[in-house]
Amino acid sequence: MLIDPKYYRMGAVMINAVMTKAILIAGGYYLGTYLDEKWHTEPYMMISLIVLGITLGLWWIIFLANRFKL
Repeated sequence: MLIDPKYYRMGAVMINAVMTKAILIAGGYYLGTYLDEKWHTEPYMMISLIVLGITLGLWWIIFLANRFKL
């Protein structure tokens, strides 16, 4: 039983998109925590950068799905 290579490609693209989203969220958390400590604005920068990371991550997943017509 052979698996269609299209499914491997689709899996690789979606794994890339999910990892990118995870990196954006984690980066927003760490950068937001750093800026909150520096500017004494806890927890506003962290929350806003996490929300920005989630938004950009969802946009990236939708962009890749449309680009590769998945």
